[in-house]
Amino acid sequence: NLGAEQIFGYFEAEAVGQHIALLMPADRSHEESDIMERIRHGGLVKHFETLRRRKDGKEIHVSLTISPVLDAAQKIVGASHIARDITERRELEEQLRQSQKLESLGVLAGGLAHDFNNLLTGIMGNASLMIGDLGKADPAGARLDEILRASERAALLVRQMLAYAGKGRFVVGPVNLAADVAEVLPLVRTSISRL
Repeated sequence: NLGAEQIFGYFEAEAVGQHIALLMPADRSHEESDIMERIRHGGLVKHFETLRRRKDGKEIHVSLTISPVLDAAQKIVGASHIARDITERRELEEQLRQSQKLESLGVLAGGLAHDFNNLLTGIMGNASLMIGDLGKADPAGARLDEILRASERAALLVRQMLAYAGKGRFVVGPVNLAADVAEVLPLVRTSISRL
């Protein structure tokens, strides 16, 4: 019929007399025999979601309702296939799933950022107190300064995670890359073994 022509792309003259396998993707060929077995026993199939192949080769999502065709003596002489193209609905559902995954990641990032921020507050507070206790001449002061600088960089990362999670905001501004590299260099040198 006209509806099937629009869904599958075949004209009536091309489809009449053809086997239903014309519309079946290769990996779905078993479905029709399973459905027909059910129909032979008087059953019917309602809202069966599957894939079918259009004339142009594109696979589409369809919802099938298949029922037996009976003659005057109530003997099964065929089957009526009604297909609805649900491709757009399935694509929208997939987009919604992807959106929900991203939202979940944002919630997770926000939770981790808050927990990590609490840890950083303790590290920075204790390092600042130790610097005050030691005095400027103590050699440990330089290492404590490195701890504070690293903690401040970590706090910046936390703010970025919170902005990603929608619980903060991005701060856009110029960056002095040379200064940032110079700041990280002592930490990198101490963490990489010398060969």
